[in-house]
Amino acid sequence: MRYFVVFILAVSMGGCAYFSTQGGKNTAVSIAVQYATIKAISDSSNPEYTAARAKKVLENAIALLETGITIETMEGRVRESIAWSNLDVADRLLVNQLIIAAREDIKVRTGADSVSVLTGVQSSAVKAVLADIRLAVDMSGYGKTK
Repeated sequence: MRYFVVFILAVSMGGCAYFSTQGGKNTAVSIAVQYATIKAISDSSNPEYTAARAKKVLENAIALLETGITIETMEGRVRESIAWSNLDVADRLLVNQLIIAAREDIKVRTGADSVSVLTGVQSSAVKAVLADIRLAVDMSGYGKTK
């Protein structure tokens, strides 16, 4: 699971104001997160499991959006899902920084604050980014349903 929960959050919150967008989509951030997702899957000790876990986390994230969620709650759920003790110090630092950056990016992209429930439009923006992650997981070639 290593980075996937974080990547899902990072991508779902992607949209950094510093990058240009194409038709409302932040292409630079999307490509970076897709690359990181594929790299994390292929570099894991068990790519099949990692990809399957990423798909499950994506499904859970989409379900959370359906019920209504705040950025703060989403971040908390992501942090609870990470096996911090399984990460080395550098990875823990990276993951923590990704979460922080992702939180701020989603605020910029959606205009939401941390404690307000995401609206339908804001949730749609997050779902579009989750679709980018799912595409990256599928492109990795791992975790295919048999």
